[in-house]
Amino acid sequence: MKNEQEINNQMEILKSLDKELDKFDKKVDELIKTKDLEDSIRKCPPKKRAEVFWTAAFGIYTNKYLELLLNEKDPELHPIKKEIKRLNDFRKKLINADKTEENNEETNNNKFNQKKKKENIYKKIKQLNENNFSNNI
Repeated sequence: MKNEQEINNQMEILKSLDKELDKFDKKVDELIKTKDLEDSIRKCPPKKRAEVFWTAAFGIYTNKYLELLLNEKDPELHPIKKEIKRLNDFRKKLINADKTEENNEETNNNKFNQKKKKENIYKKIKQLNENNFSNNI
């Protein structure tokens, strides 16, 4: 009896998941069919655009890989394996570009802060100098 109840609960969860996936599919279809997606991607900075295209390609290639597995074919012997490796290498370049950009921003912030400190020091020296000059008169 308990096994039957567990199976019924799992079936309800699967039905709910299936409904949510149907909703998701409809939204994705709407996005793909509209020009808004194309315009949005075109307006993206190059790095973000590359991430969008990488995500789409990786999803497609992963689906092909899984399809091969389900058809009991060895995906390691299929050209898709090489493509997935190529995509992973490209992803590493995107990640390194992010790190480089962050380092550049940090360096620029440090330079800006150093410049501000120097300006403050020069202002203090100027004030001290003016105070000292006015006290001597």
